[in-house]
Amino acid sequence: MQVVPLLVPALLVAVVPVAVFRAAGVPAPSRAYLRWALFAVPGLFVAELLASETFGPAVGPLVGLGTNLLVGVTSAVRARAYMRRERLVAELRGGSPAAIAAVDAVIAGFASSRSTRRIEANAWTLRFAETALVANLPEPALRWLHTLPPVLEPALAGAAAQYRAAAHLRLGQIVAARHALASTTRPAATPAFELALQALDALVDVIDGAPGGEARADAALAGAALPDALRITWSMVKAHALAARAAGDEARTLLRELREAHGDEVVARVVRHGGPASGVAERLLASEGPYR
Repeated sequence: MQVVPLLVPALLVAVVPVAVFRAAGVPAPSRAYLRWALFAVPGLFVAELLASETFGPAVGPLVGLGTNLLVGVTSAVRARAYMRRERLVAELRGGSPAAIAAVDAVIAGFASSRSTRRIEANAWTLRFAETALVANLPEPALRWLHTLPPVLEPALAGAAAQYRAAAHLRLGQIVAARHALASTTRPAATPAFELALQALDALVDVIDGAPGGEARADAALAGAALPDALRITWSMVKAHALAARAAGDEARTLLRELREAHGDEVVARVVRHGGPASGVAERLLASEGPYR
């Protein structure tokens, strides 16, 4: 009987976890596998001790093994779901229709998530929506964002407002974009999201004809470490502001630079804004033909 408690943990950590994780399609060792291995030995002995006191020493090791096997299977299933979602993110970047349909199914499954898993489901929904926007898929991004609850955790609320506003702007829905920006508490929980919301605020304002957009854009574009997404947004703000003061040639030059750096779609977004620079952008695309 003294050998059994030593053999069971060794078998559990060395053989059973690998078999369970491989059966689930999860490589071992993975982070989920290592977490299980760290739990396995102490968890086994605790379960074994309690079971031995209740049912006798012959039953204790079996209870310990069963307890850790259950935890391992649960961990493997969750790890497999995580890997599948990561693959969907990669496929979404290429605009795959099959990936869009698969994400629709995943998000539909989130509706039945327990409250303890709801934060994780919300975070994945935002991840899918962000990836869809990068792939220029605003319609599915909005569809997924609309499944989120009306009240989100502060860390997620700013991201949801940003992605909703960006998707509406891509579709030329300026009023809806303004509503999305007004739907969240400011400043956002993280500086990065607050900076993105400020840029989108400025873009909506300048499309609506508000003054001061050029100065705000110049101040923002002077930042040396501005991420590409923010630089694009502030460049759009400046293009609309230039066109609003009848500096069409300067607006055209700026839009051409945007086009050369990021392709036709960025300029096509300006057309859909229906703002001061939209006509300039439309003529640029029509006169010079597809760039990429």
